[in-house]
Amino acid sequence: SLLHLSPATVERKSSMQYSWGKSLNLIFLNVLKHRRKVIFVATISSVLIIAGSAFLRLNTSIIVGFQKHEPELEKVAYFDNNFDGYKPFELGVNIAKGRSLMNTEVLQEIEKIENYLSREYQVSHIESPLNLIREINAGLNGGSGNYLKIPLDKDLNKVGRLYYSPKLQAVRRLFQTKNQSTIRLIGRSKDIGSFEARKLNESLNEYINQEINPQIINAKLTGTSYLIDKTDNYIVTSLLKGIGLATLTVSFLLLIFFREWRLVFVSLIPNLIPVLMLFGLMGLFQIDLNISTAIIFTVAFGIAVDDSIHLIVRYYMEKKKSKNSIWAMKKTFLGTGKSIIVTSLIILSGFSLFMTSGLSSPFYLGLFIAITALVALIFDLAVLPILMLKISKKD
Repeated sequence: SLLHLSPATVERKSSMQYSWGKSLNLIFLNVLKHRRKVIFVATISSVLIIAGSAFLRLNTSIIVGFQKHEPELEKVAYFDNNFDGYKPFELGVNIAKGRSLMNTEVLQEIEKIENYLSREYQVSHIESPLNLIREINAGLNGGSGNYLKIPLDKDLNKVGRLYYSPKLQAVRRLFQTKNQSTIRLIGRSKDIGSFEARKLNESLNEYINQEINPQIINAKLTGTSYLIDKTDNYIVTSLLKGIGLATLTVSFLLLIFFREWRLVFVSLIPNLIPVLMLFGLMGLFQIDLNISTAIIFTVAFGIAVDDSIHLIVRYYMEKKKSKNSIWAMKKTFLGTGKSIIVTSLIILSGFSLFMTSGLSSPFYLGLFIAITALVALIFDLAVLPILMLKISKKD
């Protein structure tokens, strides 16, 4: 509005005598001259980089978003190495109907789970109702360490009266619900990441299914840490849904505007390949896919598709004026090339500022968005014109 209403024409004189036309014309002629080499190099490099996605890991930790050797992560490592772990562990246990906690078989099943957690899962400082019951049993026998075990059947009633006494109500509520049918086991373990934790969780569930009698108790992983580990599956599902929905939306709109399914297919190549290359680069650089890095891909797709649509729309406008496809593409290249390059460089430099951050999430966001902008620019200026001319040749 200001430019439209201003009384004088706004002009800018530059001392730089840089000719965009000559540079873009030279790039366009070289792309046409070496079109087979361009497609070959683009294909081989894409395949090699995308293959790195085989090394990509879904991995989440308690503290997400810090770069390596950050003070916060060093604190976590200190607790892991010196205090038996930083990550909380929790297991919920439901007692079967008709049974109570003061039952020898129930206590034995809980003890089996605790022994497995200490031996195989590396859970330290396990606390549960069984701990309190053992201590009560030892106290009734002079505090002897020999009685820090499951009470005998004849002593269960005596232990039970003390366990359910009002004095121990506050302690009891930490491990058992009011209806006395659900208890929990808590402890600490090292923050090994969800990638390794998933293996331990699968082994634990397998042990519970095979060794624990479901007619006595039912045990299930729960707690904040377990939910954090499970977010990996939701991240992948949401990521694929987001990219898939964006791809379908762009394809649908292009199909409505141009009514050409081959154009839709061709336009997706320079847009999806940069995103797929991000998967490969993260795998090659051993950067984990988690809640802080998943957002990169949908942002990257939005940036990559912008210039492609710009070039495609301009090409079809020029094609209506000229019957010669190559001449129409050349005018498109010269007309939109400058804006595509400048836009990509602005995006690249803008997101590069995030790389100065000490947090890993903005650092990787800036790094990979900048890489995507650069790769998408190369594909839009080199690969997309060749593919579109191939379609026009068939027409």
